Amino acid sequence: MLAFVGWTSRADLRNCILLDPGAGEGAFSIPAARQLLRFWSARADSDLQLLGRSLVAVEIDPSLYRRLRDRLMRVAIEEGFEQQAARILAKMWTRNSDFLRMRLPRVSHIVGNPPFARNAARNDIFIAFVERCLENIAADGKIALIGPAAWANSRAARNIRRRVAEVGALQGLFDLSDFAAYSREVGTRTSIHVIDAGKGAVIPLVARPASITDLNGLLHSLNARRESHKAATERNTIGEPWVLSSGSFADAAEAATKFPTLEEAGCRVRVGLATGANDVFVGFREDLPIERKALVPVIEISDFQGNTIAWRGRCVINPATARGQIKSSRTYPQLHEWLIRHRIRLRCRSSVSSGLEWWKPLERIDLALAKSPKLLIPEMGARARVAHDNGRWLPLHSVHAITSTSWPLNHLRNLLAYGLLPFWALSLDVRRGRSCHRRLNASALRLIRLPAWREISRRERQLLAVERPDIILSLVASWYGLPHNLLKQMEYLVSWGDDVRGPPTGKGMRAALEI
Repeated sequence: MLAFVGWTSRADLRNCILLDPGAGEGAFSIPAARQLLRFWSARADSDLQLLGRSLVAVEIDPSLYRRLRDRLMRVAIEEGFEQQAARILAKMWTRNSDFLRMRLPRVSHIVGNPPFARNAARNDIFIAFVERCLENIAADGKIALIGPAAWANSRAARNIRRRVAEVGALQGLFDLSDFAAYSREVGTRTSIHVIDAGKGAVIPLVARPASITDLNGLLHSLNARRESHKAATERNTIGEPWVLSSGSFADAAEAATKFPTLEEAGCRVRVGLATGANDVFVGFREDLPIERKALVPVIEISDFQGNTIAWRGRCVINPATARGQIKSSRTYPQLHEWLIRHRIRLRCRSSVSSGLEWWKPLERIDLALAKSPKLLIPEMGARARVAHDNGRWLPLHSVHAITSTSWPLNHLRNLLAYGLLPFWALSLDVRRGRSCHRRLNASALRLIRLPAWREISRRERQLLAVERPDIILSLVASWYGLPHNLLKQMEYLVSWGDDVRGPPTGKGMRAALEI
């Protein structure tokens, strides 16, 4: 973390000040102080007053503050200072105060792990810390913060992303899901955000390191980009998702308006079936003592394996005839026995008190949709998934179906899975709560814009027929006017967490601090 802002004992730390907001017991302040002391000891002209102003560690909790001060004093003693001088330094370095309310000087470096809510949609305390950091960073200063991954693209953080763009630019965005960054589970996915003040907007370096070695490699790549000044510089963002911090997202969204919406292009978005009592109406085929003709195979989110379906054998009971009447007890005695057994449960539904017949699912079972060729898209997921169904299954609640009278489904599937959904997920995501998954409901899917099939050239049709993500990304980039490398980074951001392993656990922060 310290090296991401250039705070090392080999750097020239004269006239530099490092701020650690919410310092705790010194996870960042301790190694920062050690490197500062080693830098000054090598110069042999240490000025105690100047040295004492070079580090500001803020902690609001009195007990944590005392432990932080004692630990910093021990570090100074270990680095060769007398006990009295070490005590003075530790006192000068620390503040027992509320970071959000205190007055601070401009600093050259900020490194920290500000507090944040586990609910990704309510990261306001973290945003408040970021805003204060931006107020206190000097021109050309550097910031590295560990915070919630949702901050990079959530709607709640739109204004603070705009503020970051006014002050400088996001240089790096590194997802920490693949290795242990904390000593205990924190309940949400986290990332390292590296911000350079005074810099023009750039396409950030986005990655998901799997180890400390990977993180070191990203550090070298980031420094190489800074030194070479070859990162693409464009106009400032207006608060759009950071992976599109060059402002191209707004341009692309505007360019997309020349295309029709998904349904205007001849496609229809259908919502999956809601029964109102899945525990009664849905189950594994072999576990339901119901006549087979009364069972309809259904698809749930758990049936998806990437862009294919691995059906687990779940079915929904269809108790109604085509005219909406209950099926005959003579032909379906097992069905009637099952419904009567669960009559009390079914009658308790609020929909029954509103007029629904007690034996019916909440929504009519659409057999025509089940038998129709369609695309199936799960509403929730760590990445975009689109499966082609030739007419075997009925989508259950939280799985949406797309039928088309114009677009060939195979071409449309490739386009959605590898180009359109990764782009639109960043603006249409309606996710709420602490989940790391993205949510695209039916209303959001209907807002997707794409060319009409008749407007697609023969060459483009040939490209769409092949399951080649890189080619399809290039095609979408050309339609929307996006740089291809930017679209690839965007697709990577959308697909974070594809293995759904959850937040990291275990001890790994100490090793990360030395980077």
